[in-house]
Amino acid sequence: MNTGITDPLNALVPMVVEQTPKGERSYDIYSR
Repeated sequence: MNTGITDPLNALVPMVVEQTPKGERSYDIYSR
């Protein structure tokens, strides 16, 4: 799974990693 860490555009957006029973879920703080 590509979290976009190497993406120059996504590097400007703080990422949030959420721990869930199904596993980790990562998303940017603006998509909530």
